Amino acid sequence: MLRQLRLRLTYANVVSSSALFLALGGVSYAAATLPKNSVGSKQIKKNAIGAAKVKDGSLMARDFKNGQLPAGARGLQGLPGTQGLRGASGAPGASGAPGAAGDPGPSGTSGAHVVGGTPVTIAAVNGYNTATVTCPPGELVLSGSFSQQDGISPSVTVFRTAIINGGTSFSADGKNVSASTNREFSVYAVCAA
Repeated sequence: MLRQLRLRLTYANVVSSSALFLALGGVSYAAATLPKNSVGSKQIKKNAIGAAKVKDGSLMARDFKNGQLPAGARGLQGLPGTQGLRGASGAPGASGAPGAAGDPGPSGTSGAHVVGGTPVTIAAVNGYNTATVTCPPGELVLSGSFSQQDGISPSVTVFRTAIINGGTSFSADGKNVSASTNREFSVYAVCAA
């Protein structure tokens, strides 16, 4: 019997049997020795996994390319006066009706005009003085400012302004910052009834 086996034992028989043994044994070895989660997308050939091998309900919307999933239903129309509800790809609802008109505001001032004050002199170097202007009777100060009279700049520095006398007058405190005496400045106010 051994002699018969030796006669049938050829190189081709040995190689083909060895190849079959390695092919079957290699697959079972790989299945038995690969660690869990060690095969990833790099090891899987393109188009190797079809729809039959994917578990139903396991894919999410992010797993699909744009345009592969159908669009959602149109959103509901909005209620009057509110922005409409929006569906997955629906358009906004119709705008609401306009609201009621508001109450009228207070009437504005009329006849605003500029009233200039009399120039005041600051006699001493580093001396101080206050210039004041008063609106005509029945009018109040809206705003005010000051100006120099002698054209030398800056000969007077104004360091405080105020609306005084119940809103009927405007005043400014000035200091002679020049090296000369008798520097003049004045104030003016915007007055209205």
